Amino acid sequence: MQSYQLVSFADEVKFYALWSLKQQDWIKQYDECFAGLIYAASPEYLKPYMEHVFSEFDEPNIVLQGTLDSLTENPILMQSLITTHAGLSYSQDQLRIQAWDDDALFAINSMLKQPLFEIREIALDEIQGIEKALEKEYGYDYE
Repeated sequence: MQSYQLVSFADEVKFYALWSLKQQDWIKQYDECFAGLIYAASPEYLKPYMEHVFSEFDEPNIVLQGTLDSLTENPILMQSLITTHAGLSYSQDQLRIQAWDDDALFAINSMLKQPLFEIREIALDEIQGIEKALEKEYGYDYE
């Protein structure tokens, strides 16, 4: 006699994290007592963490060189965004994202041909693995 069992799994919760295209690694936050992966249950919740993207650049403002045509697939839409957003400016083939303006960076990034960061889906077990590795690397593994 064969027997079968029906097993149902609840949908796994999705998380999102910031991926640095410059570093080709997850963006992490550090302070004197802690290092951790920046992740959230929704991409919108990552907006306050744009400061960590800004910190990858040598200057406070992010300056991208090139014509609007070379920076984006849709220069008309980008020009419209630049004129309506105080944290963005463009002149002399330079797109300037004002220092620490999270909204400006978040708004313009997806329009760039070469984005500065990505928001990637990440599984809970991957988050746990990264956090565990950071604990060991920075010596605060309390197990």
